[in-house]
Amino acid sequence: MKNCSHRFGVLVLAAGASRRMGRPKALLPWRKGTVLAHHQSVWNLAGAQQVAMVVDPANNAVLDELRCLNWVDVIANDQPEDGMMSSLRIASAWPHWQKDLQSVAVILVDQPQFPLTAARRLMDLAAVHVDEICQPQSGGRRGHPVVLPYSVFAGLASTPAATMRDYLREIHIPRRVLELESSWWLDDMNVPGAYERILELSVESNALG
Repeated sequence: MKNCSHRFGVLVLAAGASRRMGRPKALLPWRKGTVLAHHQSVWNLAGAQQVAMVVDPANNAVLDELRCLNWVDVIANDQPEDGMMSSLRIASAWPHWQKDLQSVAVILVDQPQFPLTAARRLMDLAAVHVDEICQPQSGGRRGHPVVLPYSVFAGLASTPAATMRDYLREIHIPRRVLELESSWWLDDMNVPGAYERILELSVESNALG
């Protein structure tokens, strides 16, 4: 059941070229479907009111999968080669976010291993500290998802900062961390070997339920 007391959206960043992987990371098999399908399921179960994805509109295979999943909220980045910050700026300026969202969780498409239980705990933390940045951490390392108050998320559209980290450092918003015991969820699936290792770990740990 969705937590109606905290209305949040999710932004999945998936416009990268996946050159080192050799095929779109968003379409890699994960559990009973693809990475895309898994993100959709996890964040709906976590209570998101809206789950949007930034994609390269030239990536027809990803667009086909999104259509198969009936994924409604798709944001096109026509210049994905400009990097992650270009996707964040475009997504922040996108006019179709629900008007009553209190926060937006930013997640990387190549981290489907982030556990559903942790996603729920993170959003519970954000519900209590809705005016602060909330982020998971393990052993002193912070990672995605990064939950931003909606006003902070909206500011990404116009910031001159080169990275989200620089932007958040400049605005001096308090930050809360959710401490997680394990750290393997921090790893990115950039190459085939990393994907295979993370997939094996996710099965062994049964972390995603």
